[in-house]
Amino acid sequence: MSLMWAFLLLLQGEEKADLVLRNGVFFHAEGVAIRGQKILATRDLERVVGPATRIVDLAGRFVCPGFNDAHLHFGGGGRSLTGLSVVGLSLKETQEKVAAACKEAAGGEWVYGRGWDHTRWPGERFPNRTDLDPFTGDVPVVLTRVDGHVAWVNSKALELSGITRQTPSPSDGEILKEGGELSGILQEGAMGLLKRGKGARTGKPGNPLDLALEEARRLGITSIQTGGDYIESYLRLYAEGTLTVRVSAWGVLGADPSAWAQLNSKYAAHPQVRQGCLKGFADGTLGSGTALFFDPYADDPSKMGIAQWTQEDLDAAVVAADRAGLQIAVHAIGDRGIAMTLDAYERARKANGVRDSRHRIEHVQVIRRGDVPRFKSLQVIASVQPCHVTNDQRWAEKRVGFRRCEEGGYLWKSFVDAGVPLAIGTDWPVEPPDPMANLYAAVTRQTLEGKPEGGWFPKERLTIEQAIEAYTLGSAYAEFWDQEKGSLEPGKWADLVVLDTNLLKASPKEILKARVLATIFNGKVVYGDLGR
Repeated sequence: MSLMWAFLLLLQGEEKADLVLRNGVFFHAEGVAIRGQKILATRDLERVVGPATRIVDLAGRFVCPGFNDAHLHFGGGGRSLTGLSVVGLSLKETQEKVAAACKEAAGGEWVYGRGWDHTRWPGERFPNRTDLDPFTGDVPVVLTRVDGHVAWVNSKALELSGITRQTPSPSDGEILKEGGELSGILQEGAMGLLKRGKGARTGKPGNPLDLALEEARRLGITSIQTGGDYIESYLRLYAEGTLTVRVSAWGVLGADPSAWAQLNSKYAAHPQVRQGCLKGFADGTLGSGTALFFDPYADDPSKMGIAQWTQEDLDAAVVAADRAGLQIAVHAIGDRGIAMTLDAYERARKANGVRDSRHRIEHVQVIRRGDVPRFKSLQVIASVQPCHVTNDQRWAEKRVGFRRCEEGGYLWKSFVDAGVPLAIGTDWPVEPPDPMANLYAAVTRQTLEGKPEGGWFPKERLTIEQAIEAYTLGSAYAEFWDQEKGSLEPGKWADLVVLDTNLLKASPKEILKARVLATIFNGKVVYGDLGR
């Protein structure tokens, strides 16, 4: 219990709860009593029961803090529900779905889609614009790879964007060619060369943010850490009383840090929407072959990835943002991208002094083992997405070799053992936002079918307690919000989830099947029900 909360109770006398949840399995608590929007008590609940208190017997159901997705693209996740999804489809199925969408598109509309994954196709080759052109007619088509770092486009989209064989690749991306001709694949920064047109409606009807919030409520997600492109919409939804998550909205590393610092101050005390860190990119992704490594890729020795910054420019941006007192998060997947980011954080410390900065590295997928202690010494948070292993293990060793995967691949347990703060997210829409699938991946390191037996490099598995902790309090710590949420403690926001399965004793298969019975946000049930 916080001292302030205890002091208020002392002044006001013992308050009585609006709602008491008991006879369940509570994560690090004996029960939960809620008054208004806050947790009033977690033990000795009888003392806060009054004549108007609603008491719910949970009959052994499991209760934990609401899940806090430490890294997702909430607006993009909503758009993925309204747009053309080709997730899990074969090349032929993708072509057929694109053809149908193009037939429905009105004149002048572009077809946008997402989710293709060439590692699931025979030969595991990148597709070509010639794989699209026969199915699209005169409709421009842009299909983003599942990781969001590669675009596959047809000839019409290239034409309308003015991209030709003579167009140079930007420094932070690549326009791929085959036999001197445009292949229709644009990697990383090259995607920025595409012009944007009016998108055809190809998915679910509805507003993307409304659909994303509906998903969050259904899955027990009560906090998100995401890009700041929708911040005005979040504030509007809050004013309307329909925002059912707490939002940490990211800015862009390299932008004016003083302006972002002013916004941070403006929203510092907001109960639901706050300005978060400045986010940048050190490299690309492993699946696309653009994550940055010290050594060449095992399956393509001509490549080592694509750097998004020079070390000098990254250092300058990080030092400037750190000097302004801002938190920084950098996407870094390959060992060189991770090392570059740690170097930048270390230079910021030397230039500006040591403070509670809680700088982060997002993804941290393949690291040099010797860089793990640097996270601890520099007080850097490892923000990871266990669900990536569910799919990545199919091709990761082929991409960078067994040795790099064994020594530095997805080292969650090593971070915990080294005392490095861990935060968990999903990277939705790269992966589904389902916390149960994410927890399953964290404790098994297996595919959804249970392969390989024992898990992929199983020494790096987390316990279910470690995974839940990182998904709740760890994620809250990663956004400077751990004093107000992330655990079942008096004085914290009453954001919690009730599940039909005791996750602490569940088998992996039972974790996957666990169902959210109720999501409570701000002390109110916003999804499902608590029963009697």
